[in-house]
Amino acid sequence: MAFVRTCSPDSWARTVPREDWTVAVVLHHIAESYENSRRRLAAMANGDGVRDTAATIDQANADHAARAGSVTPTETVALLERNGAELEEVLRGLSDEDLDRTAPFGPAGGRTFSPVDLAPVAARHTREHLGHAQRGGRSGLTSWGLQSACRAARTSSPGSGRKAPGVSTRTPWTVPSNGAGGA
Repeated sequence: MAFVRTCSPDSWARTVPREDWTVAVVLHHIAESYENSRRRLAAMANGDGVRDTAATIDQANADHAARAGSVTPTETVALLERNGAELEEVLRGLSDEDLDRTAPFGPAGGRTFSPVDLAPVAARHTREHLGHAQRGGRSGLTSWGLQSACRAARTSSPGSGRKAPGVSTRTPWTVPSNGAGGA
């Protein structure tokens, strides 16, 4: 949060390399992605699966970028705190059975995954965007709530030991068909 709270107006408006979004849009995207991750992980834990596709996620990201250009650091901090806390609450509430349940995941072409497979992908998504924003604005933020929430989810499922599937395209939820984590 320190990076968002101390970001100068010049840095806030700076375009982030590799993102083509401003620092403001990238950080607000992270805040919104917490909500999307919460919704997707809860659906997977319930066995409902996720119907979103890589194309619908890309379109939602483009729509978000168009509307988020004028967000303030105060608005972004509030959204990060609220959505991060809600995501952490869902992750901490997952039972071992929830974490092991598999369901179709639309962004990966409907392949089946578990919440344990997908939580680290969400954390990596945050880290990658954050790293880009820090390089685009300035450095100073070292961790976000999602990272600790994902660690909490892993520790609540002793012995799961599964590795996260890799990310193969710009949509963070798209995973390669290398057999990692799915059917």
